[in-house]
Amino acid sequence: MKEEPIMDIALANDEYYFVGLWNTVLSLLASTPDASRLRINIIDTGISDESWNRLAGAIAKHPAPPTLVRKVFPRERLEGLNIQGPRSPLVYARLFLPEILDCERVLYLDSDLLVFRDVLELEDVDLSGHACAAVINEDAGTLDFDLSEKEYTSLQLDPKSKYFNAGVLYINLTFWRANNYTSKCLDFLQNHQFRLADQSALNAVMSGEILPIEKQWNRLVNHVSASELTTPNFIIHYTSNKPWQLLSDAPAMLLWRKFAFDTGLDLSPPHKRQDIYTRYPALSILRTVGYGLKALWHAFLKKIDLAEGYSYAFSYWAKHFANRKVRAREFKLAILKIQSSQYGPDWMLGHNLEGAESSVNLLMPQMKLAVKGKALTSLLRDRGRSRHFIGIQIQRRMQSHLKDVLKDESKLRMSGVCSDVPVSITSWPPRAHTLPLVLLSMLEQSVRPSGIHVWLSFGDEEMVPDYFKDFFSEHGVVFHTTEDIIPHKKWLPMLEMGVDTPFAILDDDTYYPNDMFEALAAEGAKYPRNIVAHRCHRISVGPNGNPLAYTEWEKDIEFESSAGHDVFPTGCGGVLIHPEAIGEDFRRRDLIAQLCPRADDVWLKAAYLDAGFKCRKSRYHFPCLDFPGTRDSGLAVANVDEGGNDLQFREVLKYFDLKLDS
Repeated sequence: MKEEPIMDIALANDEYYFVGLWNTVLSLLASTPDASRLRINIIDTGISDESWNRLAGAIAKHPAPPTLVRKVFPRERLEGLNIQGPRSPLVYARLFLPEILDCERVLYLDSDLLVFRDVLELEDVDLSGHACAAVINEDAGTLDFDLSEKEYTSLQLDPKSKYFNAGVLYINLTFWRANNYTSKCLDFLQNHQFRLADQSALNAVMSGEILPIEKQWNRLVNHVSASELTTPNFIIHYTSNKPWQLLSDAPAMLLWRKFAFDTGLDLSPPHKRQDIYTRYPALSILRTVGYGLKALWHAFLKKIDLAEGYSYAFSYWAKHFANRKVRAREFKLAILKIQSSQYGPDWMLGHNLEGAESSVNLLMPQMKLAVKGKALTSLLRDRGRSRHFIGIQIQRRMQSHLKDVLKDESKLRMSGVCSDVPVSITSWPPRAHTLPLVLLSMLEQSVRPSGIHVWLSFGDEEMVPDYFKDFFSEHGVVFHTTEDIIPHKKWLPMLEMGVDTPFAILDDDTYYPNDMFEALAAEGAKYPRNIVAHRCHRISVGPNGNPLAYTEWEKDIEFESSAGHDVFPTGCGGVLIHPEAIGEDFRRRDLIAQLCPRADDVWLKAAYLDAGFKCRKSRYHFPCLDFPGTRDSGLAVANVDEGGNDLQFREVLKYFDLKLDS
């Protein structure tokens, strides 16, 4: 059998850019099924041995690892050269590839890329008669973007000839050597004015001899939409601001940091912040107007190049401002999808994500979880007149809004952003008046669930009038019937239906603010190995490892940086369920009926202990406001006030021989 040819890859790197090198190389391997056909040549311009060994160890984990070669950059080649601007060998390394490498072709990659495409597809590109293949620069694709009129005139170059980005180059080294391009590029750098160092030289010296390839091989990050980032099939090039430098919530920056986290890379928090106009979108109109005024001013002074540049900037930011609402919706959806996706390849997932939680906040942008509920939560803790008054007012307002929506006198405020996480609720006849309000609040969340499932016992279908059922069914709510397993209807039928991805469970008597679900889904994505809930207690444990009485637990705990087995999620605030955290024995209806028929929170907590899943209180301040009159008809009286939780918890822990950490 004929042996498949090797494709040479070249990257230049120093210690500062190591984090970029890590993501570029590991994303390259994750996107190349036949990685054994790659020979990765790292042009070392200052990488420490510790960093090199770590990268080599990660690459060696691949089931069919590529060949890894370390090439030291010949620094003496830069001595005596009178080159303006940066003198770092990292900047000019690609110009010396014909001297450093002994091969006919090489794919050069910058170290600020995420590769989501199989580079072996480039082997089909015919480089005959071309110095290299590259992507036309997305920022501006003509030579006058870089060279001044004086320079392109002196070089007798067409200012409107194609201008290429040098971050990804498929190089014909044989052609390059034959035409002595290295020396010609160095000569250009010593004798001409330029903006972008070796990229300027490559475009000036090789004008007309670079083969254009499709833009998917080098997408500049500022030109990639948020929706494209959720399903990338291209190479993302982080020009200008580097993700390990800039503190930004943008989906592209999150994607880079998420990939780093999923592959086990430690990062320090970025220190550089976005400019004030980007951080505060309301000010973007000032930037737009400013660019327009500068364009007019330079046109008045007849400085055509500057006028055209500012005119381009004005057009770009004017479009950006006009589309701000659409972009905001796309950003929110992209952030949720990126956070809930796993980018580390299977062969890199051996590191312990559970132990990495302390560094997650350094890698992920801080989610803008609502804190407006904090004052309300504090106000409602007394369960006195304020709670009753506020509950009545909210209930009346929601009933009025639902009535207007049903009569087409008001619009349903449904978000255009939908999560991948569904919601499951159960109800019974005494809650017939509050179930529609809970469903309404779910439909009007800032991020909608992917589906809303309502589980009713056989015979309870009549509790939902047909006009309610028709309305909610039209908007994605699915009504099911099942055997009466009391509160366990909200979660067990979902598993029996075959759901194997996370879903949220909610109570049917509670007021849910419109940002509650977004916060739950976002935190669940941050902590994929934890059970996340908005309202939790802390179990007080005795010296024997058994829980003390429920009355001695710490109620309504605040957010903490770590998860724990002593954290007890309560369903009223919403809990994100992981099906893999519920073993087969905990799905047995006979055991549920025998041991814990009336306390789903207790049963599920025992399942999490058995599966080793820790629980976590979210950052969100959930008000836990039940609608007036519902508490008397629920399980709280028997479970909480009469000690039912304690009895059932003891029985379950004893049966499964489970212990809590003391």
